[in-house]
Amino acid sequence: MKWIAVFLLCLITTACAAEENAVELTIYECITIPGILPGRVSYMDGLIGRDVRKKVELSQEEREKYDIRTEGKNILWNDDTHIKKVTFTKLEAKALKDALNKMDAKKELPSTDRFLVLYEKIMGLK
Repeated sequence: MKWIAVFLLCLITTACAAEENAVELTIYECITIPGILPGRVSYMDGLIGRDVRKKVELSQEEREKYDIRTEGKNILWNDDTHIKKVTFTKLEAKALKDALNKMDAKKELPSTDRFLVLYEKIMGLK
């Protein structure tokens, strides 16, 4: 009986921790996040980055529904109201924050309102 209580406590704790890092992302944010991650990393950081990219990846259905396409060097879509709920682990949140902190220190953050909103969402993760 005691193990059941411990198991339930672990489930509740895990669920609460996961909710802390749940964030709603727009199409722009889903497209932008992979570019925030550094290109050259350790093996472990590469695995974390891969997991982040998988979580924010837009499905074929989403790409068709919002007519997401490339024209030249631009990525275009029809509607930015689409919201994708994503939950990042603590390691994933740390990787994103670290990448943004490095960009910030080098004064490489884009100054657009949309990017600043994304910056605030990521920095607000636990």
